[in-house]
Amino acid sequence: MMKGKHLFVFAALFTSLTFAETNWTGGVRPGGNGFYLAAPDQGFNLNILGYGQFVGTMLDYNYRPVRSDFPMGFSIRRARLTTLATVHRDAELMIEIGTPTMRPYPVSTNFPVGVAATTPATASTTPVDPATLGLTHAASAGRPDFGLVEARVSLNVFEDWLQLRVGKFTGPFSRENSRSSRQLDFIERSNVLSSLLLIPALDTQIGVMAFGRAAAGIINYYIGAFNGNIDSIGSLQDDDGHKEIQVKLEIHPHKNFMLGFGFDTDRTETVRPLSLVDHALTPVVSSAVTGRRFGFAIDWDWMVDFFTWKTEYIYMTWPEVTGLVNYGRVLTGGFTQLGFQVAGDTNYGLQLLLRYEYAKLLTTNNYDVHSMILGFNIFINSNLTNTINYIMEYGGNNVGTGHYAQMGFHHIFMDQLQVKF
Repeated sequence: MMKGKHLFVFAALFTSLTFAETNWTGGVRPGGNGFYLAAPDQGFNLNILGYGQFVGTMLDYNYRPVRSDFPMGFSIRRARLTTLATVHRDAELMIEIGTPTMRPYPVSTNFPVGVAATTPATASTTPVDPATLGLTHAASAGRPDFGLVEARVSLNVFEDWLQLRVGKFTGPFSRENSRSSRQLDFIERSNVLSSLLLIPALDTQIGVMAFGRAAAGIINYYIGAFNGNIDSIGSLQDDDGHKEIQVKLEIHPHKNFMLGFGFDTDRTETVRPLSLVDHALTPVVSSAVTGRRFGFAIDWDWMVDFFTWKTEYIYMTWPEVTGLVNYGRVLTGGFTQLGFQVAGDTNYGLQLLLRYEYAKLLTTNNYDVHSMILGFNIFINSNLTNTINYIMEYGGNNVGTGHYAQMGFHHIFMDQLQVKF
């Protein structure tokens, strides 16, 4: 027993002396950026980060018929652990495990605009519930609560001009979608993005991407090919022979301004549900899509000292699905937002945010939702943030189903506590 204890003490002393002689460094990075271990020549770096987001939601009376958690509910929005390792300076491995990106909305409402089972590319004039076609949203029952979110390797092939990334990761099409969930300005992403993620589409995908910088960093490019049709915790195998292609071009004419253009296309032979959802992740109206899709995105970020202006617009179309004449099935929308750091900074301070969103689903009719969001980010310290969102939403043209069966305002109050290290 004593001999084993002596060996353990000797090993600990030897390890500490070895690290001291070679000047390895380790510790906690400031700003809630995790723990690190670094070699003397910086040829090897290991970082471990994590965060948890805990949300309370209050819903107004309109949600009573469609939400089992009315009027209030609590949830773990995300809980994740990330390991990031750099080897020989030119290779980076990132593995993230945790809860899914999207959580299921508690109650599934009727689907007023369906797709005929015998002719999946043609819209049915008679309402069809996708459940009769065997359709379920990826965020619905049966999904695991924990799994592999991302696993990727990035290689520096030729300085900043050309880098290669392989594995499971988020594609570059949407800037808001590719932004880490621990760095979001609001509790939920935009309605149009949430609607796409629930298909699923644009979530973490398995594939390969080439990217880099040109013109002294003024232009960034991204070109990727992915299996497609996977959510953040979904199956690691592809379900068809088609590949999703995403292309992104970012222009930085000034250090404080960025303009981006995105393109996405994929094809599926199966019929998949498509719901226009609000910020409570509850359907406004639901339909189904199949065949080839094309997506286009434009976004910009302008950041000057205490002020930020962010905007993104997405247009996604399934032309093989008959809907409105000459339109096919179309989901479109986006947001514009203003941010003001009214006190302090992200280590200790207060940020005020104002956002307007618009989302529209074109099926056999035109359905849309307008949203106004008032947000407060209270940075208690570099590891702890309290985010408060008040959301007012209005269903406009051709009101949908359930709580949107009549025109009127809908109100949501959300409070999120994020802990990160």
